[in-house]
Amino acid sequence: MSGPLPDLKGVFFFDMETEGLNPHKHRIITIQVRHRGSTEVWKEWQLGEAGCLDSLFVFLDRADWNACSLVGYNVLRFDIPFVDVRLRALGLMNERAWHLLHTWPHVIDLYQLLGDYYLKARQWYSSVTPVANAVTNSDVPGLYARRQYGAIEGYVEREMEAMEFLFEDVKQERFYSELVKLREIAVKE
Repeated sequence: MSGPLPDLKGVFFFDMETEGLNPHKHRIITIQVRHRGSTEVWKEWQLGEAGCLDSLFVFLDRADWNACSLVGYNVLRFDIPFVDVRLRALGLMNERAWHLLHTWPHVIDLYQLLGDYYLKARQWYSSVTPVANAVTNSDVPGLYARRQYGAIEGYVEREMEAMEFLFEDVKQERFYSELVKLREIAVKE
């Protein structure tokens, strides 16, 4: 992608919920993508983990990835590596999946963009967004074990809305406009 960083029309917000933090022991519970104000959620309890992963890659296959940014919170250090390990554990890693997962041309990791000093996403979301969420991501494994799927779905929708609000708020900051200017200079060279 060349030129300025994308507006919301060119952004896919990406997140997932897992049973825990170790992809060698824990499964993916949900995978969610938000695009143009609508959230798509693939749920393990409906599709199985392999079905969730396949649905994500079908979705990404349809995206014009040269014109889109993938935006997430800690996506480069957690979500993408976790998906990679789970694909391998399930015997689903192939050239197509690897290519989509590891060569997406433009990824914005809000965690790193906001300073790479570990703050939980909810700390950022609650400080800059009107979206309130009583459930936290650490509650999700327990909700999943108790089959409280509606609570997980509500949490996921609010989390994705909050990520979108945070991204819009970040784009208003001076450092972001300076980043866009630097990018434009680099693209011209």
